[in-house]
Amino acid sequence: MLDWYYIILGMMVVVIVGFIVKAVRMTNAEIYKKMGPMPSEWRMKKAIEEISKRDIQCPRCGKQTFAMLGTKNRYKCDICNYEFEGAEHI
Repeated sequence: MLDWYYIILGMMVVVIVGFIVKAVRMTNAEIYKKMGPMPSEWRMKKAIEEISKRDIQCPRCGKQTFAMLGTKNRYKCDICNYEFEGAEHI
């Protein structure tokens, strides 16, 4: 009886590993195609990524800066730590 248990357990492991391998091989485009339109949460993440790619330069050193979290128009340079006001990012 214990032999059947190990056989069934082994088959389940093989099936689960097969599903994992298949999922890993699928590209993001295929996943999105199967899921249909992107949910609004994904659209928001994509919009945030595009906004964060905007080229806001530090007035002190000229390097690209990023908006500080929780603010509309405050920026902080990662290089020189200078904080300044700029265009609203949302």
